[in-house]
Amino acid sequence: MSNQKQQHYVPECYLKNFSVADEEIFVFAKMNQKSFRTTPRSIAKESYFYDLPLTSLEDQKFMENLLSKLETRQDKLIRHLQKKVTGIKKLACQTSLNVNVLTNDQKIDLSMLVAIQFLRTRLFRNLYAEVREKSNGLKSLLEADVYTMLDKLQTEMGIEFDESAQSYLINWTFETYDSVTKIGGDAEPILHNDFILNHYNEFAQKLKNFIWMIGVNDSGTPIYTSDHPVVRFAHSSSDGLFSEGAEIVFPIDRKLILIMLEPNYFQNFAHRDCKLIQLNSDEIIRFNALQVIESIRYVF
Repeated sequence: MSNQKQQHYVPECYLKNFSVADEEIFVFAKMNQKSFRTTPRSIAKESYFYDLPLTSLEDQKFMENLLSKLETRQDKLIRHLQKKVTGIKKLACQTSLNVNVLTNDQKIDLSMLVAIQFLRTRLFRNLYAEVREKSNGLKSLLEADVYTMLDKLQTEMGIEFDESAQSYLINWTFETYDSVTKIGGDAEPILHNDFILNHYNEFAQKLKNFIWMIGVNDSGTPIYTSDHPVVRFAHSSSDGLFSEGAEIVFPIDRKLILIMLEPNYFQNFAHRDCKLIQLNSDEIIRFNALQVIESIRYVF
């Protein structure tokens, strides 16, 4: 069982796909606008990021151990994909673009891995916390509901509550509400892990139904990734992750990128599902810009 202190929210094995000389990666830090080189082991991680407080070691490390197993699976799948694309590219150019790169089973596996990668990062945890904190505006509505319930119990059912009982019930309701809506400190990994486990399959099922293309980059401009590598671009007014017109991209390495297209808006690309698509430098620049925009601290 792993007792890892430093836990990656972007896998080390994934970041190695973007390494250059001496197995180091170039890093651009958004906060101070500086660039440096480091190893994949040393970046996109935090101390005890997934550990649960006040539990046994086995329970504490449950999410970290689960993700570690998934990372091994992800690494094997990506390496297989890289080798397959290399083999297909040796064919005549026109023929290679019409060969299926992904099987249906591989698409299902990748859907799960991409969904979990989207959900597991520091950026997603912060966004989730923000949503939960905004829900505190519901507290006033909850308070009104509690008083309405007490009044109904007394007037319609003859159940009377003295002042002490009313105060206890109201305080208990708000304490319970606070415990499940506030996220911070020890609550962060609990609520984040719970969300990942309860929602990754829903996200994966929606991704599976997208049109998947594998973008090939021979432009000379490397593909970037970041500390939040699964990014989205809205091609319509809808802004949801899976809304009509959504384009979701996940870099594989400096020359390959997964492109997932919402099928209604992009129905003209349905015949390209699971196939290669050649990218030009303008498209690479657009995808790289998404990584810069969506990252929280670092671009690689």
